[in-house]
Amino acid sequence: MQTNNVQQYQSLDGSSQKGSPYPDDLKLVDNRKFGAIIIVIALIVAGVSLFFRFSDAKKGESFEHVDGVVNFVQVRKEKIGRKEHKTNVVSVLYVPEGSEMNYFIDGSSFMLDFVRKGDVVRVYYEKGDPDNAYIAEKDWLTGSYVHTGKGYNVPLIIAAVIALFGILFFSDGVETAKKVKQGYDPRSELELDPRTGKYYDPNMHEIARAFNFRRGWIAFWGAGSSFFTIFAGAAVGSVIQYFTQEPKNPQLLIIALVAYLIGSGMLILVMLTLIKQGNRKRRFVIAFMADDITSRYKERDKAARVLWKHVSHYMVKETLFSRYTYDYSRYWLKKFEDKLVKFL
Repeated sequence: MQTNNVQQYQSLDGSSQKGSPYPDDLKLVDNRKFGAIIIVIALIVAGVSLFFRFSDAKKGESFEHVDGVVNFVQVRKEKIGRKEHKTNVVSVLYVPEGSEMNYFIDGSSFMLDFVRKGDVVRVYYEKGDPDNAYIAEKDWLTGSYVHTGKGYNVPLIIAAVIALFGILFFSDGVETAKKVKQGYDPRSELELDPRTGKYYDPNMHEIARAFNFRRGWIAFWGAGSSFFTIFAGAAVGSVIQYFTQEPKNPQLLIIALVAYLIGSGMLILVMLTLIKQGNRKRRFVIAFMADDITSRYKERDKAARVLWKHVSHYMVKETLFSRYTYDYSRYWLKKFEDKLVKFL
């Protein structure tokens, strides 16, 4: 990957430069090695999972088993985020062989979400200690009955996903190696970090942006204003309640003061960010107008504002520790040059 066959390149100011734009010590990660490491990690995860899976299946052979009857089913609701998940919590009655006592065991797992009261399930128990028992299901891989609550398939699914990523990276590395033999320089796909002057992989950057939460300033200002309105309303309501009820409760005035201070704090934050964003836009436009290269645009002021619009829209999905800033640079000019063609 050390080919350096680029004889000329175009810098951010549009001038043609001789040589290669990349420093000689710039090295790229070989995706074949990286993919192989990921695949090995996936195999380790799968291997450890299979070890415990077969060990538990072997352990179950030392237990006795009997058919139990589901005598109670309760649906447990759990809210995760915005979605409500339902899980069955079942109680199973079983009678160990040779015993005259009834035993009960509770269980909860994905497989038990499909059982109903009166269903027959298999229960494994320790012969000398019938209380040490578990509800079992037949494992598709080992062919033995295993604990329903262990979730043996989860590590295998995770390992499969990890392996898939490893295969994708490895395949990309193989394809890149073929192109390199034909004179291709993979560094040509890198982009220059405008803040540090170092090159980075734009593909990995876009992956990070895809998983990042979109932080829109308009949404923040609207939510912040609503927050202030709610707390200010609570403060006013507490004051009205203090003056209208008998006997008077001084705690209502304290509640009103605290609510008003909290709401005012949010309102101040909204106002400060509004001013800050306005100053950013003003500095951006001034810097754009001061750059000689932008003189080619007939309506420079409008072009500056259009470029600012695209930059600010781009920045709302950047990570908190982004390599980019709201400041004007020729990097932004080159990145969004197609948006300014109409002003030429």
